[in-house]
Amino acid sequence: MRILFNDIMQNSNAPVSLKTPSLVDTYTFGNYPLCITFAKPVKINSVGIGNYLGKKLTFGYYENYTIVDGNNLEAVIDGGNAAGGNYNTIFNGNWKEAAGSRIYFDVPYNGNGLYLLDKGIEVTEIYIYAPAGSRIGRIALGRAINIPTAVAKEPCFNSTAEPRRTLSGQIIPGIGGHNYVSLSLDSRYHVRKEAFEEIKAGYKAIGAGYPFFIDLKTESYKLPFDKLYAIDRNQRNMSFESGVTRFLYSRRWEFEECF
Repeated sequence: MRILFNDIMQNSNAPVSLKTPSLVDTYTFGNYPLCITFAKPVKINSVGIGNYLGKKLTFGYYENYTIVDGNNLEAVIDGGNAAGGNYNTIFNGNWKEAAGSRIYFDVPYNGNGLYLLDKGIEVTEIYIYAPAGSRIGRIALGRAINIPTAVAKEPCFNSTAEPRRTLSGQIIPGIGGHNYVSLSLDSRYHVRKEAFEEIKAGYKAIGAGYPFFIDLKTESYKLPFDKLYAIDRNQRNMSFESGVTRFLYSRRWEFEECF
């Protein structure tokens, strides 16, 4: 799986409604692109999108900024395959150079979760384009970290409804509640130093209970979904089991879908 630990949008000039963890707090796009600026150059190879009422988002940046070679970002390589693979078949991003000095890329939207780009970029500002009047719950930007997981997966369908069974055996449906999925994954000695650095950088939001944007394309052959916006049940106390000779850690991930 690939997971975004450090959402750099939290340290930008982005509207508050785009940064809150609740996806019902929506931002409405106007007639002009939204410009997101950062205090210093940041690296981006993925986009988290939640509760978007549209088919795609378009991002743009000026080409005079440094473009980071995808081979230098471990998470850009699909499933740990050798660098130099066919990025067009691996990633959702559709890059193209527009007239002038700005480069645009489209990200098709098909559910809450993490979307990988076909290139890594380093920028101090980025532009977001969407049809005027369209709404979105949250956008996250940053570096997706690749954490391979064990073959065994444990998806679960859940409900918070509380139906009542009468003495005569009848069921009275619970009022309210919602349905959600949960997922248990085991990563045995695949959590590396890069992941710890990103967790440390983003732990202010992680510790405050912000859900993660997750891409599960590598695991999707055994799962009924390939993206997830979820908290980890133990993210406010993230413990890891260390390896013996190298910087390798293990962890059991217990995700619960959020909205």
